[in-house]
Amino acid sequence: MTFFYKDKFRIESVEIGLILSVNDFIGLLASWVAGRLSDRAGRKPLIGIRRLLSRVCGFVLPLTDDVTQAGVVLRARSLRFNISISPLRTLQDDRTPQEARGRYFSLFTTGGIISPIIGIYLYNRYRFETLEVAGAVLPR
Repeated sequence: MTFFYKDKFRIESVEIGLILSVNDFIGLLASWVAGRLSDRAGRKPLIGIRRLLSRVCGFVLPLTDDVTQAGVVLRARSLRFNISISPLRTLQDDRTPQEARGRYFSLFTTGGIISPIIGIYLYNRYRFETLEVAGAVLPR
């Protein structure tokens, strides 16, 4: 996100930090509400909402024209993550045999390390490219 904001909108690091901090605060509140809701409504509906919002935010974010629009999409993305993380971890814990939990959950840590490296590589590789999808040219 930092590189996206810097490249697309040319804003300074302090502004980016403020935007990301607001998103994290919103996410903290959403996580608390989602934890209570998942205890009542179940985990799977909240995990399903995450997948839907993830797809929408991932598609819309590059199409934003200004910092405000990108901030709204980023806030929705943050909500998406924080709404589902507690129910997802609990569901994984319920489904994983106790003797295999250490190995299984360490894979998530590994993914958290490798994903940003791959993500920034792909971002850096394609950030100046003009992409065409279904005959429509996507903005940079």
